[in-house]
Amino acid sequence: MVILELNFEKGWRGGERQTLYNMQGFRNAGINTHLICRKDSAMESRALKEGFTVHSFTSVFGAISFLIGKGKNYDCIHAQTSHILTYCVFTKWFHGRKVIFTRRVNFTPKGFFTKLKYSLTDKVVVISSEIKKTIFNFCGRTDIEIISDIVVKETADVTKAKEIIANAFFIFEFLV
Repeated sequence: MVILELNFEKGWRGGERQTLYNMQGFRNAGINTHLICRKDSAMESRALKEGFTVHSFTSVFGAISFLIGKGKNYDCIHAQTSHILTYCVFTKWFHGRKVIFTRRVNFTPKGFFTKLKYSLTDKVVVISSEIKKTIFNFCGRTDIEIISDIVVKETADVTKAKEIIANAFFIFEFLV
């Protein structure tokens, strides 16, 4: 199995970290994972550092062309943001692959075209029951799966932790 992950954000925030965690988890399960992302982004450099196959583009038109021409080479296409989901579902006629979308934010989407792209998405995954309710209320989907975000255990830097605590006490004493 080969999954194509898509995250075309410019910066490095929680969603991009979760994209990389997804890719690492799939790899650990023996699933080959490739990534479409923005060229010269933190997502690109971190995925390359991890040894993933990365297809990066300066504009979304490169991603669209890739989906049209090579999307059929993947078993499924996993959109990590609502913006890139638009291009995944509207190129589906060309690639014919199942499109999965993971939603991590909880606000009510708007518009006819957003409802349409949700209806053309094969599987919607959310990270909480509240987001599930929001999406159900928006488009009536009942087949939404809840999968919590991934957490990776890291060893604390004790020296840095002590420094933060010392600074916090200093600020507290200054304010009191």
